[in-house]
Amino acid sequence: MKAKKVLMGYAALLIVFFHFYIPVFKTPLESFIYRSSYIGVDIFFLVSAYSLGRRDKIEFLPFIKNRLKSVYLPFAILTLIAFFYRKWPIKRLLLILCGGEFIKNGGGSFLWFAPGIMFFYLLAPFLAAMKKKFGLKAFAGMICAWFILCLSLQYGLKYNKAFILLNRLPVFFAGMYYDDISLKRTGKFRLPADIIVLAAGLFIIWKTGITRLNKPFADMYYVIAIPVVLAVTDIFELISEKINIVPLAFIG
Repeated sequence: MKAKKVLMGYAALLIVFFHFYIPVFKTPLESFIYRSSYIGVDIFFLVSAYSLGRRDKIEFLPFIKNRLKSVYLPFAILTLIAFFYRKWPIKRLLLILCGGEFIKNGGGSFLWFAPGIMFFYLLAPFLAAMKKKFGLKAFAGMICAWFILCLSLQYGLKYNKAFILLNRLPVFFAGMYYDDISLKRTGKFRLPADIIVLAAGLFIIWKTGITRLNKPFADMYYVIAIPVVLAVTDIFELISEKINIVPLAFIG
């Protein structure tokens, strides 16, 4: 993936825009751009999973040790700073550090993304092994397992707090199998296919995702954004084959 750093830079800008957005013209188009910029997180998941999916094997303990150092340690430090600054009770500090607050509140928890992505990383060695052994059959199995899990949580246990993460699993799976399912496989029709998928995906988000689709289960609007994420990724790949977008690459 030549555009990896560029995509990460673009995703970072979308995430910053989403969290620090200030209305200017207050038009429907402006609102749509803001509300759909959540796909920055999905692009990040796709790119991260792509790197993992390229590995023949992931050694569990060294991999998790590295992720604890690079992802969880900064999260723990920031949590401790917030603990002293905001004078939290010890109970909340421990709940946050062990991921309990995320399970309880989902996206409403303190820096939910860090314990969330650690959950994905715990799965990564297993998913990589499944990919190597079963190929695309494993991809189909992952999607089916995810769908059954979500339905069970939503309608069986009446729990939907963590769907902000669970509904990113399909795009994580797509990242691991990007070389097998990406639009670059359409050959000479690659760019037209990108444009068609992008337009169709944006239309679906406009009609449903912008209103925060929650059917058949909570936060489904993350899932319907996957075609847009795939199309945007491949368009940046095409651009990066011709020019180097230095500013985005630097941010990435």
